[in-house]
Amino acid sequence: MLRLLISSSFLFMLAALFSTAHAQDALPATTEVTYLATCIKDTVAGKVLSDTFRLRFNDDKALFYSVDKFTNDSIKFNNIDAWAKQVDKALVKGSRENKAGRCYYELTNLNEGTYIYIDEIGMNIFRYTDSLPAFNWKILPEHKTIAGHKCTKAVGKYMGRTYEVWYTTDIPVRVGPWKFYDLPGLVMSAYDTQHQYSFTFIDMQPCRGDVALFPSSTFKTTKEKFLKEYALYLNDPVAYYATRAVVRIEFNKPNATLPKKWKNESRHRPMEILK
Repeated sequence: MLRLLISSSFLFMLAALFSTAHAQDALPATTEVTYLATCIKDTVAGKVLSDTFRLRFNDDKALFYSVDKFTNDSIKFNNIDAWAKQVDKALVKGSRENKAGRCYYELTNLNEGTYIYIDEIGMNIFRYTDSLPAFNWKILPEHKTIAGHKCTKAVGKYMGRTYEVWYTTDIPVRVGPWKFYDLPGLVMSAYDTQHQYSFTFIDMQPCRGDVALFPSSTFKTTKEKFLKEYALYLNDPVAYYATRAVVRIEFNKPNATLPKKWKNESRHRPMEILK
């Protein structure tokens, strides 16, 4: 049996930290691309989990975000009562079994080559700024068609993984999902060579939504500190929720059954592998 060390008023206090408007420097996007993001949560069982992400961009900035996270934050931003009810419902019902539950935002400044990354660990929300990684892309003489677009293969390495990426110069923008930037066209498909993570193009459409983050309260950190914090969570999610989370969760009984999403977390390999 779970015991949540949180009052209902605390949810409203957190929501109150959201301001009444987006950032003042927000500009509308011109285009939005939808991707299917998959990962293998348990590298022993090999079960594939998935989420839907979108990449909206203009000439200066790009925002890559989880559709579910964006929807939830939109409700919080616009209707706090509806959001509180949704939180209660989610705690009881849970999510679909094959859902990865990745809930990060990445706002990239294309002119400066930097990005802001916001992600959640055990209900703690962290934020850091970093430079776009240098994958040292090697473009290969290999081609295939994805969604009617001729694509070229590129290979690059970053933080413990080798990635194979397919991009199209039919759409001459230097953007892609996650941190896959600075190729001569839109990234249509990307995956690591162990096939533990992948991003696959679904569709593309015009967009007038803002390329901006929702105002929120976060813990400011660095990429290295964030990854170390995530490693603590993966090592023992139950202990993390009980001792380090803003919203503490404890088990009343030592032999209580763990929620499925907390099982086998130690067999999960993050995208960015610290040495």
